[in-house]
Amino acid sequence: MGKSAQFPFHVWLPDAMEGPTPVSALIHAATMVIAGVYLVARAYPIFVASPEAMLVTATIGLITALGAATIALVSTDLKRILAYSTISHLGLMMLSLGAFGWTAAVFHLMAHGFAKALLFLGAGSVMHGVGAHGDVDIRRVGGLRKAMPITAIVFSIGALSLGGIPILSGFWSKDEILLAVAVAGNLPVVFIVLAMLTAFLSALYMARAMFVVFFGEAGEDSGHAHESPIFMVGVMSVLAILALGFGWIAFDWPGGFSGFGGFVFFEHGEKFHFNILLGVLSIVLAVGAFVVAWLIYGRRSISLTAWRARLGPVLRVVENRYYVDEVYQWGIDRVVLTVSTRLAFFDRAVVNDVGVNAPADTVRRAGVALRLHVTGHVYTYALAVALGVVGLAIFWWLRSV
Repeated sequence: MGKSAQFPFHVWLPDAMEGPTPVSALIHAATMVIAGVYLVARAYPIFVASPEAMLVTATIGLITALGAATIALVSTDLKRILAYSTISHLGLMMLSLGAFGWTAAVFHLMAHGFAKALLFLGAGSVMHGVGAHGDVDIRRVGGLRKAMPITAIVFSIGALSLGGIPILSGFWSKDEILLAVAVAGNLPVVFIVLAMLTAFLSALYMARAMFVVFFGEAGEDSGHAHESPIFMVGVMSVLAILALGFGWIAFDWPGGFSGFGGFVFFEHGEKFHFNILLGVLSIVLAVGAFVVAWLIYGRRSISLTAWRARLGPVLRVVENRYYVDEVYQWGIDRVVLTVSTRLAFFDRAVVNDVGVNAPADTVRRAGVALRLHVTGHVYTYALAVALGVVGLAIFWWLRSV
């Protein structure tokens, strides 16, 4: 849960986006963050043996996916939008694993990796093109499709893929996850309803990022925008091809290729199943989300002012990331530091002063006192012997009396 940023251990990942964009593309999109997903998939027989573990896995995954999707929808920093998108899709993978969708989860793991790495590199290209040295506020950039046409195309491919638009790779993998959740016998119906809502929000926040940055009105920071060098757009183009065509390996092909499930998992893998009703509903939600986003952020024919006024308290909660960071900070300030202060006092006053220093000081004082009789002079030793003899004589005389 910690490594794959599952709720409530997800707060580290958005802050990790402060690192270089290529690092975000490699580690925070496609390798390190999926370690937890891979662990559950690799140790799947252990999880399958416990229905309770499967239900917990699915529940945590759904909470993570839906919560992060709502935060991504109101975030304004481009890389943070992608960071919360990563958290949301990691939650979808966990949800699929909890719904016995083993092959679907691993398939989406790979499809998401291609598209998300492309998007992070696209964000880096935008930062390079507009001369940004830090965060990219999507409210300050816009209309970059003219100045950065190749970046706009490849970024849009990644956004459309993760948004679930057919026939891109993200559509096939996400559809397989939704099918796994729909037919899972261990999950209530509310899971598939909320999973579909998450899929809609996923398309909506990706469409928002795409339209605002590349197809919206020119922003304050767009005046000196320029296309990135060939070695940057070249790498993004390779990932764009994978985001476009990777989904087709899900199907059986002539020549003995038995689809992704059979190819990767051999006899243990699930074949790709396409449910027409669920697929059509998924397409309607994804396309509808992009249309709504275009009307709001592209053409600006729909105003959100009234909705913001109605949903003010809810928006504040979401914009503050459900106050999970504040809860952690409160726990550190009020619990961890308070307890640590008491423990530090106990360590200094009791363990250190009484348990360690006091015996050492006693031994030192005794040594100082005892060394006084060692003078090095013969006459003092003779006097001590004489006094000892006199003392022994008095002692024996008193006993005899």
